[in-house]
Amino acid sequence: MYESEARKLNLDTAHASKYYIPHTYGGYNKYVNVKDQKTHSLLPNCTGGAFGLALQFMQTTEYTKVDLPRADAGNWWKNSGWQQSKFPVIGAICCWSNKGAGHVAVVKDVIRNSNGNATAVETVESSAFSYKGKDWRSGKTYKYNVNTGTLTKSGYTFQGYLLCPNVKADPVKDQLKVGDYVQIIASGNSRKDGKGKVSKGIGYKRYILKIFPKEKYPYQVGSKKGTITGYYQASALKKL
Repeated sequence: MYESEARKLNLDTAHASKYYIPHTYGGYNKYVNVKDQKTHSLLPNCTGGAFGLALQFMQTTEYTKVDLPRADAGNWWKNSGWQQSKFPVIGAICCWSNKGAGHVAVVKDVIRNSNGNATAVETVESSAFSYKGKDWRSGKTYKYNVNTGTLTKSGYTFQGYLLCPNVKADPVKDQLKVGDYVQIIASGNSRKDGKGKVSKGIGYKRYILKIFPKEKYPYQVGSKKGTITGYYQASALKKL
């Protein structure tokens, strides 16, 4: 399914849900139970929570169909069967490492600009601090700015995203390409690496002359004759 469909899923994050009960006790999850809980619910940490949400994005109740490791979060990045990526898609697993057990979370939503590039992600994260008696924090949402390409969490190193095999990004409409006639709606830079002077030109109508996909300001914009106005990000350009 596409992200637009995944966004509509009614994710179950309740403590007593079968998504968070081990399969050995009649649930769907493959993680360990809390021995002092009559419900045999999971040990409420990030891995069990992420696995329960992964089941839902995979649209299955069979834990054997979700190729994620039964291990500490710090081991997921290198030991998962899911594709590694530096670009987020809904349903993906965010992975961090640290000196301890690491951390994982699940991408609930991706905020994209008009060119399809991610500008922020919303995650659902689980923790062991509030499960007794009520919900554990399987439903706590965080929002990260991803313009830098990483998800900053104090004390952790971001490794990347494990892409859910059942979810793919929506097709990008009106993707910018060389030759497109655009209007500049935000400032850019005189250099594509962003180390030059600010290029304004807001309101100008120009053409995309070249595209440098790996640069901070990938779109070289200028007149039809080739006179360069500046370099811009996709969010600074409106296709006409």
